[in-house]
Amino acid sequence: PGLHAQPGDSLALAFGRALEAFARRAYEALTTVQQGRTAMPEEDRQSLVGEAGKALQTLVQGNHLDVSRDLVFCLEAFNVSRGRPVTQQAWLSECLCRILQQAVNVAPPQHRTQWCDTMRNRMREEADLYSNVDVRAWPNILKMASTVAPTDHEMMQADAFIAQVRLQLCLGGDRQTLHNGLSQAAKLVADLKMSTAFGSEEIREMFNDRRKFSRHERQNLLVDALRGAPRPFAQDVLRGMDDIEVDLSERDDEEMKLVTDLLRVLNEDIRCCRHAFFKMKCDWIAGRWAGVVHNEELTPEQVCDHIEDEENHEDFLRVAVNRCLKFNRKFEAARMLARPASHGTRVFETNRNDKQLAYLVSLYQDLEPLPDSFGPVEDSALMLPTSATDVLYVDGYGPALFQLQQDLLDRQEPLAIGIWWAWRCFDPRIDFWPRASLLAIVYEGTFA
Repeated sequence: PGLHAQPGDSLALAFGRALEAFARRAYEALTTVQQGRTAMPEEDRQSLVGEAGKALQTLVQGNHLDVSRDLVFCLEAFNVSRGRPVTQQAWLSECLCRILQQAVNVAPPQHRTQWCDTMRNRMREEADLYSNVDVRAWPNILKMASTVAPTDHEMMQADAFIAQVRLQLCLGGDRQTLHNGLSQAAKLVADLKMSTAFGSEEIREMFNDRRKFSRHERQNLLVDALRGAPRPFAQDVLRGMDDIEVDLSERDDEEMKLVTDLLRVLNEDIRCCRHAFFKMKCDWIAGRWAGVVHNEELTPEQVCDHIEDEENHEDFLRVAVNRCLKFNRKFEAARMLARPASHGTRVFETNRNDKQLAYLVSLYQDLEPLPDSFGPVEDSALMLPTSATDVLYVDGYGPALFQLQQDLLDRQEPLAIGIWWAWRCFDPRIDFWPRASLLAIVYEGTFA
């Protein structure tokens, strides 16, 4: 189409308008249907955009078009797709990028560099630019500019970009329109790596509106928005949901399910969400139909070893003792309550009036534990075949670590090493970051 320059317009302004008009008319021509068939033959449809690019190349090569000067306002042409469906927006943006890329590729090197510098300066300094561009086009724009010189999201004005995301994609009039806009916004945030610029509170407020969307819809939005986000930031978003929205009093709380599903899909450490971790450990102790106490997989002493150092020790103890009492397993409950750490707890005081249980507790309290020179190793558990004094304990940065490094890493001769470790994983479905509770290394008679 002609440039149709308005009085006082520069060639750059007129050319920017022409690019926008071409993209709009090209899409209309390619999609117009008459009597059930496209109005334009398929061969012409496939070559239209390429021909436009070649026309621009001819202008540039003939010095009729200066890329560094006449394509200054080409970014405003990307506003042509605003308000259009996703498929139309993608085609229009890719069409403009393809045409501009063909023109820039044949320009003199210094003109290409000047053009790219101008684009980056506009992204950094012109806040008004963002209101004149379809916000969904920025991934295509950055990809196009990066072929000339390194260009990424860090050159964008974060505040202006965020404001346009809210304005263009997050103000849908009805529920379906709003959901479609938020879905595009989530993918856009991830593609441009702008999640941290929004902040964890803004991400939760934007994509976790439980008044309008179901749990599964919110999960999909949050997964898309947090895809590729820094791990500490993703954990901060999940931690905020866990602290504010989860209700531990409800066994089947929807928000708890949402948090655990997000932890699983995003492969995050559940220990960053204290309520979700508490619920998982309660289920590990005694869930609805499973658990180490329910299935008698661990001795009472082993269960207590796992919970006595926890902040929620009393709550975990109550879960374990109540499950034993529910199935009339008073001997096991008494062994838990007889532990020194259980004395003075509300669980101990609550069951004081059960005379049979109190008698069993008194019997277990009077028993003296068998001497153990190695530590709290249960019967039938694996242990190192040596005394505690002969073990090299490496519990931090210090001489023991230096000795281990010298023995294993600084020697020249080959060395046979035996390694044994024990993991504590409470739920393989969501506990992806278990800690090694014990790691033993054996070499040349040394146990470390």
